[in-house]
Amino acid sequence: MQGSHQIYNGTLQRKARWRMVRMTAVLLLLGLIQAGAQVAAQTVTISANKMPLEKVCKEIEKQTGYYFVYAKDLEKSQAVSVQLKNEELKAALNKVFDNSNLTYELVGKVVSVNTRRKAAPAQPKNESFVDTITLKGAVITEKGPLENVSISSTLSKRSTLTDVKGNYVLKGVIPGEEIIFSYVGYTTYRAKARSRELVVALEVADNELDKVVVKAYGTTTKRFTTGTIATVSGKDIENVPVQNPLLALTGRVPGIVITP
Repeated sequence: MQGSHQIYNGTLQRKARWRMVRMTAVLLLLGLIQAGAQVAAQTVTISANKMPLEKVCKEIEKQTGYYFVYAKDLEKSQAVSVQLKNEELKAALNKVFDNSNLTYELVGKVVSVNTRRKAAPAQPKNESFVDTITLKGAVITEKGPLENVSISSTLSKRSTLTDVKGNYVLKGVIPGEEIIFSYVGYTTYRAKARSRELVVALEVADNELDKVVVKAYGTTTKRFTTGTIATVSGKDIENVPVQNPLLALTGRVPGIVITP
């Protein structure tokens, strides 16, 4: 009998605990419903034209009983223009902060106002991704391989030099871009990177200083000339109406005077 009595008492205690749990849940649910109803029941009527944010917030506080929290520097930097007539609290707040850099959050009876987070700048899409290649080859002349030739690409802006044997390796080249080969005393060579290998032959550049100059008493080159030399071509004097060609030089060569 004593064991049966203990089981009966235990059953009654469990039932009592379940009743308490159900009652607590019902009370919490009713409290939430009531709180939501209170928020929904709050209405705001304001006619503001460039009204300071602080004044608008004070008016809403007066009409609803809610309190605003915000940084002091925000209240001076914001002016609000809004027309509200019997608007529910949330709808009114949305309209107040809709066209500003501010946002709000309802926490109980407190409206927390903060600066709206700026959207992260969109990352540029790399839609034109191009594979690159490694260009290899050599630079030669009529005398053999050429060392320290400057090699550069026009688009990818890569550069390198040839080694002792005239060989080079240029990485990161865009297929089809122009490659420039240059060396002092040689004519600059340009070629398209159409394959992974490119052998180039450079030619000696024409040097203006080494061109032959004919003088009245012999020949020399510009490199070894110390005086002033002027050049008059046949085209310059062919249409001059003079019988003596020397007279056509008058006024065309500085310092020369020719008399008939």
